[in-house]
Amino acid sequence: MSTSEHAAAPPSALGDNDDCNAIALRGRLSGEVEFREIPSGSTVAVWRLVVRRTTRDLNSSVTVDTIDCESFSKQVMRSAGRWSDGDRVEVEGALRRRFWQTPAGARSRYVVDVRAARKGAVRRET
Repeated sequence: MSTSEHAAAPPSALGDNDDCNAIALRGRLSGEVEFREIPSGSTVAVWRLVVRRTTRDLNSSVTVDTIDCESFSKQVMRSAGRWSDGDRVEVEGALRRRFWQTPAGARSRYVVDVRAARKGAVRRET
């Protein structure tokens, strides 16, 4: 199965030995999209998506997750440049762990590396 087939295949369709790193999220944009230049000279779009939890942990009052997203895709960056705080956004991509050095040592965090995005909710066919 190719990488593109993994992204489209539901987890139940994958074989026992197939790996899959595919993320699909729909939520509300928290703040404005930022465009940052990284040391290589490339530009990356960075934003946070607030996603309601579908189930609630009985030991927690938390009802949403705030998820860091980024994209190097020029097409996604063009779309993201038109978004405003509070817009409903849908993204597809993969979970990535980013590493960097600080004076206190190595740090890391997880982000969604967005390959496709659009403003608004997707209409599901019935």
